Amino acid sequence: MNRFSRSDRFGRRLRDREASIDMKKHQNDCRLPHTSGICRARKPEVAKWRAIGMLVLLLVGTTSFASPCFAGPASTLIDNRYLIQGNGAMVKDTRTGLTWMRCSVGQKWDGMDCRGVPERLTLAEAGKRVAEGDVGAGQARWRLPTGDELAGLLLCTHSPELVQKGCAETPAGKAVSEVAFPGIPDRPYWSASTGDDGSPVSVLFDISGSMYGFSDPQDGLFVRLVEIER
Repeated sequence: MNRFSRSDRFGRRLRDREASIDMKKHQNDCRLPHTSGICRARKPEVAKWRAIGMLVLLLVGTTSFASPCFAGPASTLIDNRYLIQGNGAMVKDTRTGLTWMRCSVGQKWDGMDCRGVPERLTLAEAGKRVAEGDVGAGQARWRLPTGDELAGLLLCTHSPELVQKGCAETPAGKAVSEVAFPGIPDRPYWSASTGDDGSPVSVLFDISGSMYGFSDPQDGLFVRLVEIER
């Protein structure tokens, strides 16, 4: 059974199995514009030419190609924050320095989108898959994120204190970037954090923000992995 509530409704502290990243320096980011420069069309400016020259320029302009929205050029920031890495299967969060798998465990990146269905795993199954490197990434260099790292994926805030109260301004669409993380479900994800009583902490994303919760280790939850720092 999942027990979710805002952090100010239950007083238990989170104790991370791994050191959480320092999020306090981002407390003033709650009103980031929800924009993406991935699919902006380029409108060529045509000078005054003779009739034949203008026709040639127009024909050239109509044959330009745009990169897919989900793939995007590697140098373009998604939502003013995420930078595509490698073949597009990963994104680096330029605000925290963390590199994330774009697809949930069970899905695979096909060059444009996450294909397949996210797997629901128990906490033990998730840990085993990560330890064995069987996460669809080809290399055993991933780990479960902490609760604060997961909650920090919210578009509207990067501070645990603000995350616990939800988004001050609900972003358009989902609370997490759907371009950086295509098809992210509104379901809880496992973290590597525990409460004072040892209960595993999970994080639920929905349109209003995110919530920490305590889940039974036997529950089947989704998994999104973060790269082990080198």
